[in-house]
Amino acid sequence: MCKLIQIALAVLVALGIQLLSAQEHKDAPTVDLLHPQFIYKSEPCAFTSQHFGNMSTHVFGKGTAVVDSALLHHGRYHSPDTRERSATSVELTWLQKPHQQSNLAVALYDWEWIGGSSSQSNVIQVFGCQGGRLSILQQISNDAHSIHAGANYNPETGVLTVKSVRYGAGAHCCPEKLDIVTFKWAGGGFEQISWETVTMPRSQ
Repeated sequence: MCKLIQIALAVLVALGIQLLSAQEHKDAPTVDLLHPQFIYKSEPCAFTSQHFGNMSTHVFGKGTAVVDSALLHHGRYHSPDTRERSATSVELTWLQKPHQQSNLAVALYDWEWIGGSSSQSNVIQVFGCQGGRLSILQQISNDAHSIHAGANYNPETGVLTVKSVRYGAGAHCCPEKLDIVTFKWAGGGFEQISWETVTMPRSQ
């Protein structure tokens, strides 16, 4: 029975990777872009780190279905490994406001799931305000199973750079390449302007 539970958790972890990062294709990056149009039922439009660090966060998969949720406390969340769910950790890494747009915000959440294996994803979300309630307008996510993956946003230039693992022929432990995807702020969200695939740096 314990062996079956471990296998099930490993499958859930693998599904997390597939749902939050795009499938590998030669002509497209492994970074996924979605428009959830999700409206919180009870969260006001308060774009502060204190507010974001103490509310529920959600990640979305294909078809904008909610893949996982976590209630943050002081910007963090952790749940232990159980029979129903693999161990999960979430951290609000940063919250930024686009240049001269006080009614929008961009947040980066670092998610990690640990079961028979582990998976990580940097989840960037664009927040707005609809009907006086906080809303998630856009989500950009990657496969962050490497220290070289990550996301960096400059509000002054509007440029968001996301680095995502590309496994190639490598195993889950040893990805071969890295996709570097550049987005540009376009008023109410990000638009992809370029991407390239590079060889994974040696230190992982």
